[in-house]
Amino acid sequence: MPSLQIPIDIIATWQLPPSCTRCSSPMEDLCHCLHECPHYKELWLRIGMSLHLNYFLQTYVIVWIHDMVCGVASNLFIAGLWQSWCWRNNVIFEHQHWQIHEVVRKTFILHDDCITYHMHNGHNLSSSHLLAH
Repeated sequence: MPSLQIPIDIIATWQLPPSCTRCSSPMEDLCHCLHECPHYKELWLRIGMSLHLNYFLQTYVIVWIHDMVCGVASNLFIAGLWQSWCWRNNVIFEHQHWQIHEVVRKTFILHDDCITYHMHNGHNLSSSHLLAH
């Protein structure tokens, strides 16, 4: 099985910006990516996760992520996380700047595709049995 690790010498050649590639905040850390960036807040709002943002402020990041992954909208949350990661990396590595409506659309498509896949393969979808929209 091939290794999933990226060699250090390749990582060293990457010149990753310390600032947020979407809002130009001087520091892009986990809290910024998940909550503080206005673009990410807009993503969470548009996919219906805005109610969970207040909870984010009242708990540790890792507890918030765990609760979201185990919650009733876990599939949608995970699709949103993945698309936000792709959004960031496409700006950095591909110089492609997606608009928020594209990220939202890609999030719902990924969510629906995952739900459809699991339904066709007989998996129990107790945590998210309805399509998101």
